[in-house]
Amino acid sequence: MHRKIKDTPEYQALRGLHERMVWTLEELVTEEESKRQVSFLREIKRSVILRAIELDLANHDIPILPVIPKNCMGISRQIRFVKFEGRPGQAYLNLNRVNDISDIPHFHPYWIFGVELEIETANMTPEQAIKYITQKGRSPLTLSELVSLQLHRNTLESFSFQACSSGYRTLEDDTIVNVPIIYLERGIPIISWSSMDKNRDIGENKPWITPSCKGRIGTLGIRTVLQCRPWRTRKEREDIVEHTPED
Repeated sequence: MHRKIKDTPEYQALRGLHERMVWTLEELVTEEESKRQVSFLREIKRSVILRAIELDLANHDIPILPVIPKNCMGISRQIRFVKFEGRPGQAYLNLNRVNDISDIPHFHPYWIFGVELEIETANMTPEQAIKYITQKGRSPLTLSELVSLQLHRNTLESFSFQACSSGYRTLEDDTIVNVPIIYLERGIPIISWSSMDKNRDIGENKPWITPSCKGRIGTLGIRTVLQCRPWRTRKEREDIVEHTPED
């Protein structure tokens, strides 16, 4: 790396942010396997910082954010790292029915870039928020990414959150995809779910927002594309059923 780049204030600021975030994770995990997962995040520090500089992310809410996907560390464990006034988070849904619908590195920790809270999505339904965000060429966050956001920048006191790059099926045979959500209930961070076409009347009346990111990069150096697979809305499902010929 050219020494001039390493000496810039921008590089040093991102380096400090990178280190603080990895340190936070290292202080939380205990088992050897979990520590190894976190150590992967250090392996591409240079690539992550240079990519952030290349994308000119200085004005974003969070320039870089580390993520440990659910296949590496269960979300039920990760949400307990998210605390509000000392009270750990809980999940009020079957996490086995949560599936990511964006192209992410499922089996390795990775970094996301240019995270925005997307205040403009306040109280949009998941359907509306996905359309708004993808039209800007950005991707909504997955549930693991949203948990990481709360771990490193907990704003549950001000907002409730929708993870619109993850889906949740309420029944085994249910083809309607809902979205996981994170909100504060009686001072406890909670993971639950909401329908695609409405907001749950929960979250202590805080605005619902749908954070997004500009890009992702895996610890193997694989850059993932920003894409959100088309959702099948409730109305679209009904239309399909209505126009399907009977046998």
